[in-house]
Amino acid sequence: VDPHTSLTRQKGFKVDDFYAARSRTIPPLPWSNIAPPFSLYGARTGNSLRAAIALEEAGLAYVQQFIDLRAGAHRQPDFLALNSAGQVPILVDRRVSLMVLTQSNAIMMHIANAAPERLLPGKSAIRRARFHESFFYFITDVIAPNNAAFQMKLAGKEKEADYLVWRSVAKLEASERFLVDGPYMAGDRFTLADIAGYTIARASEASVAWDRLGRLKAWFDLVGSRDGVRRGLQAFDVRKPN
Repeated sequence: VDPHTSLTRQKGFKVDDFYAARSRTIPPLPWSNIAPPFSLYGARTGNSLRAAIALEEAGLAYVQQFIDLRAGAHRQPDFLALNSAGQVPILVDRRVSLMVLTQSNAIMMHIANAAPERLLPGKSAIRRARFHESFFYFITDVIAPNNAAFQMKLAGKEKEADYLVWRSVAKLEASERFLVDGPYMAGDRFTLADIAGYTIARASEASVAWDRLGRLKAWFDLVGSRDGVRRGLQAFDVRKPN
């Protein structure tokens, strides 16, 4: 499989997690030349979908493993052997040795570094600065308060949760200011910043004042029309058997 030209996502493929449990860096497995180089464990969460979109847009061959959070699959010993925190997503990279990454933003950057021409802004110092500004803006100013709101709601603190949701949406709407040099957040090139921004914008779509945010709405529609984005959003869809 050429990871840069052929995307193969095999839904039934099983990874031998015994090796990952033994060590996070081990010699290449004997079958690594025939298996997709990446495995992504996740669910229909924003963090998991961002990682899946990154893999799809990068054109890297991978297999996805759906983790049923409601059934407690993330608390089972096999899963905890990969990530003791019991969280998704998890990326297994077996291109050279078996490496396990468990932090979603680190996963996205690792994927981008494997295909920089598809997910990073190029060599221009200005473009790279714009990319870093918009990417980290979405991570810290938009996604983080939204995640905190979810935790507050679980704790029964509805008032605090509502404030954090409002703050997240307000910061999302303010991100239109990045759309000045091209159709994407870092200019004329699609990057991780667009993945981070789009997934949270999609989750907050009903609360955004799109009618007064023409550039942001055009960006939202453009990113949502990309084949890689669409495939990534479906990576962890689970359909009941007939």
